[in-house]
Amino acid sequence: MARGSLVSEMRAVGGDPAAVFEYVEAQGWGDGFPVIPPTEDRVQAMLEATSLPPAHLVGVVEPRRGEATVEKIAINAVLAGCLPAFFPAVLAAVEAVCEPRFNLYAINSTTCCATPALMLNGPARQRLGIECGYSCLGQSARANATIGRALRLVMRNVGGSIPGAVSKSVFGQPGRVSLCFGEWEERSPWPPFHVRRGFAADDSTVTATCATGTQDIADIWAETGEELVWVLAHSLDWIGNNKVLVKQEQGDMLLLLCPDFAHKIARDGIDVPTMQRMLLEWTRAPIERWHRAHWPKLEARGYVENGRVPLARPGAVPDRGRGRRVGPPRPLLLHLRPHVDRDEAVRARRRRGRRSLRAAGAAHVTMPPLDTDALRRIAERERDRFAAARPFPHVVLDDFLPEAAADALAHEFDRLGEGWTYYHHVNERKRGFGRLDAMGPAARAVVEDFNSDAFVRAIETLSGVDGLIADPELDGGGLHETKPGGFLNVHTDFLSHTTQPHWSRQINLLLFLNRDWQDAYAGWLELWDAGRTAAVQKFAPVFNRCVIFRTSAESFHGVPASVRCPAGMTRKSLALYYFRDEGRPCALHPTRYVPRPDDRALRRALIELDRWAVWGYSALKRYTPLGDRVVSALLRRL
Repeated sequence: MARGSLVSEMRAVGGDPAAVFEYVEAQGWGDGFPVIPPTEDRVQAMLEATSLPPAHLVGVVEPRRGEATVEKIAINAVLAGCLPAFFPAVLAAVEAVCEPRFNLYAINSTTCCATPALMLNGPARQRLGIECGYSCLGQSARANATIGRALRLVMRNVGGSIPGAVSKSVFGQPGRVSLCFGEWEERSPWPPFHVRRGFAADDSTVTATCATGTQDIADIWAETGEELVWVLAHSLDWIGNNKVLVKQEQGDMLLLLCPDFAHKIARDGIDVPTMQRMLLEWTRAPIERWHRAHWPKLEARGYVENGRVPLARPGAVPDRGRGRRVGPPRPLLLHLRPHVDRDEAVRARRRRGRRSLRAAGAAHVTMPPLDTDALRRIAERERDRFAAARPFPHVVLDDFLPEAAADALAHEFDRLGEGWTYYHHVNERKRGFGRLDAMGPAARAVVEDFNSDAFVRAIETLSGVDGLIADPELDGGGLHETKPGGFLNVHTDFLSHTTQPHWSRQINLLLFLNRDWQDAYAGWLELWDAGRTAAVQKFAPVFNRCVIFRTSAESFHGVPASVRCPAGMTRKSLALYYFRDEGRPCALHPTRYVPRPDDRALRRALIELDRWAVWGYSALKRYTPLGDRVVSALLRRL
């Protein structure tokens, strides 16, 4: 019996398998391999393998923050070639990688080749036909190939991990198609992995870890278990190891042993905890392996101990942890934990191509899906005006959102609790809210649309800037609010991302959300000439007005006229920034505040002094853990 009505858009494609394959590739949904057409019957058959409803949210997939519902996962599982029996394993894998501590955002956007590796334990291995022996990492079984592939397709189609556009992996790796295997428990001399993590032997589990590829370790000389562990240790501690690039307390390494190696080690009385301690002690590379120019850098990071660089430190050993266990793998099949919906009150729910949003205690607001055709037409119509605008390329678009959506977004400002960042200093007085996960449903839906591939491509058409990247971290962006008396001095923006130093900032988008705004309230957005002699353009922040402009070292703008709206009213806006990956670290270019011609000498001096303070703070943000929240808490008390 069908699990429920499907809400995904239906597309008609010819019955020829080659035609389906070509269509999927043309849409960017595939990975270069043939696919199974996800017809309604096939998707419904997949849904029969779980008791969860199609609309149930399994996880939010970074970096697009796409909502991986059971239905969306089922569609990708069909595409990948999964049998319905495999589907609970796919659901468990998606849930596992969406855990925040797994850091899927980094995996989906890194220049490295990292990818999730899935390991299955328990009776499900036999039931699903998971290969645990010969060629278990390669051309082996349908279950291995398609379960891992289904996860990768979810990461691509729901999470937005598109090679080149979002995923910046330099070379990639075959495991980015699929990397799924089972532990050969029957041939292991030790308790299975999931038992060591606290599960019963007859539990079926899936474990997700991050793998940068496979490194083969060969040995024909070791005669004892100790000798073999020595060989393993010094095959792991090579200086190009990705593990050396992170803090030694962070990250795990996955070591897979063939039965012959495992039995040789166990024969000499070495169990898993003992072997881990041996590896921890022996994976300490002499600093002389590195170029002498690198020694001070390793020292500065605290990586060096008595002339050696440990690959890991005590407490980073898997199964022991730093006072806490590394999280257990997600249960699978009959032991699948119920998926608890922790955010039902504020989640955007798609129904028949529309989104019904409701915040706690608020009425429903229905938002139409993003009209990509209209976006493209607007971009094509306005691009010449954008390019010709003065003092720098920009465009003003009124009535940008459906009115009900803009209203819902504006009303959510009053419902936000803790989490505001306060910008209170000489050059500005406002506050911002950049935590997307804590925003209301309307804000999350709008940001999702504005960060979507279709919207970003439209911005590229409008601006003529290729290779734009939406910022899922909302670095400096998000919801901005200015109370009476607030202001923002004339400035150029920071031009490189705080945590993604290869990203250069290219485009600003500002959406104003102020009903009944009057000219007497001031608060205009002013665009100044490159010589900072005068404001060339002034735009009132009226309701549902969107301003998009090019960001550069000469795009001087601000809100220098203090806001004069009545008490109880504020100036509200949504700010989003779009970046481009330059393929190399960008120079630090923090916000540059400048005085206006009529500013007095004292104010000029204070602006200059504050500008240098901002530069120092920006450097600390990039190179230390210091962030906006810490400084915000301090500034709020000043």
